Amino acid sequence: MSLGLYVEGRSDKDTIPILIRKLGYRSRVITKDLGGQSELLVVDKMARHLAELLREHSDVELVLICCDALEGVGPSTTERRLSSLERRLNLDFPIPVRYAVVDHALEGWLGCDEEALRAVLGGPRARINIRANPEHHPTPTDLLERVFRDNGRRFRKTRDNSRIAERVSPERIAAQSPTFRRFAEILGHPVLG
Repeated sequence: MSLGLYVEGRSDKDTIPILIRKLGYRSRVITKDLGGQSELLVVDKMARHLAELLREHSDVELVLICCDALEGVGPSTTERRLSSLERRLNLDFPIPVRYAVVDHALEGWLGCDEEALRAVLGGPRARINIRANPEHHPTPTDLLERVFRDNGRRFRKTRDNSRIAERVSPERIAAQSPTFRRFAEILGHPVLG
């Protein structure tokens, strides 16, 4: 059996499957990068993508659509909007289709694990100055750019997100991130927060 995974961009495509494996999910992950949020938010477009996925891969048992929190609103508002899309798609397809909100972006999840950041930035001497929950930062990419800059490095999400993800502990992310806990629950691998 396989998992169909839809994401917003290249960094998500490279990184979210790592997080899925870290949660213990062992099925094959078929990842599709839709190049932004617009396709993910239109039922007819997603229905076409899902129909194509199921034609190509008859063993898909679950579809997970990862969507950053919508601009200017929090995860709960985003979840409410996505739940109506999810209900409509589930009426048309024989397998479960689930949306997972990534708040505000993938870097918000990754920033929750300071030990993973330290490992990527050179070990115990790395300076990690994150005062609040990274998931609540409106632009978590900017937050990680600052952390990397404070350590004399340049953050490139297409390179560094997957490096951080390889070192994260799902439990450390879940301790700060309700949206990550929901993501894990969708995959059938709940982690304590």
